[in-house]
Amino acid sequence: MQKIEKDYTAIPEGLSNAAYQAKLTLSLSEQQAHDAASSVYRHKSVLSRLSTIYHNKCGFCESDTTAGAPMQVEHYRPKKAVINANPAHTGYYWLAYDWSNLLLSCASCNNKKRNHFPITGIRVIAPPLVQADLDTANCRADSPTMLAEAPELINPELEANPMSHFEFYPDGTIKGKTDRGKLTVTICGLDRDQLTIKRKEYYDTYLERFNTYFNDFNNNGDENTLILQLKNAIREIFAYIAKNKPYREFAAKCLGNFKLFFIDRFQPEQAKLLSEAYNQAISAN
Repeated sequence: MQKIEKDYTAIPEGLSNAAYQAKLTLSLSEQQAHDAASSVYRHKSVLSRLSTIYHNKCGFCESDTTAGAPMQVEHYRPKKAVINANPAHTGYYWLAYDWSNLLLSCASCNNKKRNHFPITGIRVIAPPLVQADLDTANCRADSPTMLAEAPELINPELEANPMSHFEFYPDGTIKGKTDRGKLTVTICGLDRDQLTIKRKEYYDTYLERFNTYFNDFNNNGDENTLILQLKNAIREIFAYIAKNKPYREFAAKCLGNFKLFFIDRFQPEQAKLLSEAYNQAISAN
């Protein structure tokens, strides 16, 4: 999960126009019976801004939303009744159109998460009002009111370092390092086979290339060529950890824990050469 920088004060046009205001007013009147209008929270200005901020990737699993993973607007706090919450809580209907409550998600993560929103604090059960008008400042996800709920689901916009809650492994699997990380993996299905396979395919591509280079070296014994080939491959991994790349955090883990992911996979002499190439690539980057 990648850290996402989002300006909560830069609200898209679709969440500030007359149509938005009318639906927001209606939601406060209808409360839990309100049927949130996707034409508002999925307004083209909202989708466009979220797509840019999230680098066209799902905020939870980092799947590319432009390549077979339809882009959806996820409500961090559910607009309908929260699963496994007090039955008296009928959902955060007043946040259905709140900019800070909208994340970009792929269909799979969105369908997995659904209306899950576990907390360890005290749940907000009614909208904050000022003379019958919504107190939007206290609706923001980073407000003291909302933070006091102590949400357990990792929010890529609010966590200083989302990956501190997760760990990746060479076989493409992901595990939670913290209780919140474990819960997020379960709720969003971040360990589903489709994702594990995609991450493993990325890893295998480079492992196989390193093997090919070592096989070629065994045939011709040109160490300079081998080091250059290894360095070029490692530099590609550096290039891949740009923010717009799918599964970027997995690639970053491959690079950051290069010894576990790659060096330790080879015999001592090969491992020594790969380590040398890695050190040279790191120095030059």
